[in-house]
Amino acid sequence: MSFENTGSLWRDYRIEHWNGNTEDLIRWFTELCAEAVGTMLFTAVGSVARDPALTNGLLLSALVFSLAPVSGAKLNPAVSLASYLEDVRVAPNGEKLHVFAIGGVLCLLEWGVQLGGASCGVALARKMTSSGGSVAGCFVPPTATPGSVVLANESVGTLLLVFTVLRTSTGSPKTARFGMLAPLAIGLALYAAADGAGRFTGGCFNPARYIAGVAQGSCAFDWAYASSYLPAHLLGSATAFIANWFIMFAVKTVNASPKRPTNGDGYVLMSDGSGSAPGDVGARFGTHARVRAGRVGL
Repeated sequence: MSFENTGSLWRDYRIEHWNGNTEDLIRWFTELCAEAVGTMLFTAVGSVARDPALTNGLLLSALVFSLAPVSGAKLNPAVSLASYLEDVRVAPNGEKLHVFAIGGVLCLLEWGVQLGGASCGVALARKMTSSGGSVAGCFVPPTATPGSVVLANESVGTLLLVFTVLRTSTGSPKTARFGMLAPLAIGLALYAAADGAGRFTGGCFNPARYIAGVAQGSCAFDWAYASSYLPAHLLGSATAFIANWFIMFAVKTVNASPKRPTNGDGYVLMSDGSGSAPGDVGARFGTHARVRAGRVGL
């Protein structure tokens, strides 16, 4: 299986063709195991990095390259949510209810294994540091940082990450935009978001990693900040889905607009039906100007 021959998040028809047989169950089990292991590695290595923004960006790219053909390598409940919504959006009308139900179950299972993987990753990160690393895996804003600042930075960072995933790696083989370059774009998006927001929030953008760090203690848990981190992740994910939907709707509308008649050379015919020779410049702003593929040919 390659990136080019699969559908939404590199997984081909894993919801639309669900039959509940042994093969389907094995495929789901394999996907969930890949998500758990990937999230564990992402959390463990990313939590002990000297340069968190750069390391997490490179690490995410590597894991997406490695695991995308198996599970989609989302490794993040915010990405899983946007992927689920995108699956429902693109499903044929007769399949939407089926995709909504089966995809919802898979999304919840992915959230569970991502949280479990992140918890194991935090525990592993704290064993990987010489001092015991009691705060490894924690995302704690600097003292006196307003909750609104945390909410804004985490929302925008999650939006950038999830939007990049949707725009570069989802859709049918005919609409996938960048193929093998998608993991690089996703890693760069995380690097940019973490580098920008890191000094205010730690650059989390991942509910599983935040909850896993808090659940294992030593993270100076504060409900005021928790009520900023987690809603920000959901808000960023939903906003990314809506932005992607709007762009796809606009593209579909433009592509469906009536085409203007062209001559044999592919140039749009003007109102007077003129067709000057390629070498004939004519009046620069007159009726002999010809338009081709969105550009003016004189």
